[in-house]
Amino acid sequence: PTVIEAGVDGFLFAPGDHLDLADKLRRLMEDPALRRRMGEAGRRRAQVEFTLENYMKHLVEFYDHVLE
Repeated sequence: PTVIEAGVDGFLFAPGDHLDLADKLRRLMEDPALRRRMGEAGRRRAQVEFTLENYMKHLVEFYDHVLE
């Protein structure tokens, strides 16, 4: 849930709920426009949020917090 924005760049489902997972996979398989929209949103988010620069920034913030 910290990486996926539900309904925007992916789907979330309850752990162990195979029926919910199957439903969401079915939605993606049946809707090419939804797949494309979510895929493009995921790519944009990854290109912005998951850069090496952001990773290092968050790592330093984490260490600063832990070592205080």
